Amino acid sequence: MDATAPTRIRNGVSVTPDSTADGLQGYATGANNSGLFGRNNVTDGIGVSGAAPSGTGVFGESLNGFGVGGRSTSGVGVRGESTSGV
Repeated sequence: MDATAPTRIRNGVSVTPDSTADGLQGYATGANNSGLFGRNNVTDGIGVSGAAPSGTGVFGESLNGFGVGGRSTSGVGVRGESTSGV
């Protein structure tokens, strides 16, 4: 595998070249399965984070569901901030 070439890794299948040049890409089928999953079990930990100085840090899209969703039993499920009011 070329360390600079984009790759797609499928659990239990194989590593194949990917033409999109994403930093990380996940794919899943079935209800309640995750294409990308992150976990941090400490207080104030972050499971999945995104940053983009001039773009979108984290983006979600759906044709029939939630593009980005969150759930919390004791705090904020999804939080966003903006300095421009959008």
